[in-house]
Amino acid sequence: MSEFLQTIMGTCVAAAVIIGIFAVLSLIIQIQMVWSLRMIKSGKISNFRLNGQYRMLKSFKDDWFWIILNHGIYYEKGIQKQNKLFEIFRECMIKRNLPL
Repeated sequence: MSEFLQTIMGTCVAAAVIIGIFAVLSLIIQIQMVWSLRMIKSGKISNFRLNGQYRMLKSFKDDWFWIILNHGIYYEKGIQKQNKLFEIFRECMIKRNLPL
């Protein structure tokens, strides 16, 4: 094989590995979102954990880099999901009379 083909194949393998890592990261984030929503709806989440997750969502709410990194070309859907999750956490914080 020529060096040119080896370079192209190496680039393709590296791109496939990066895409795989992003896919796994996105899947983990989706699972964590579903788990958080279930815990909130059932009322089993502690105030400390609720406050921590709310503050984390608040800090990453408008961070485009992480949204594009996690959702790729579907970043608009990622923004909608993140805003929906933020509003659910916010409503729960208000319901429990915790400081925003």
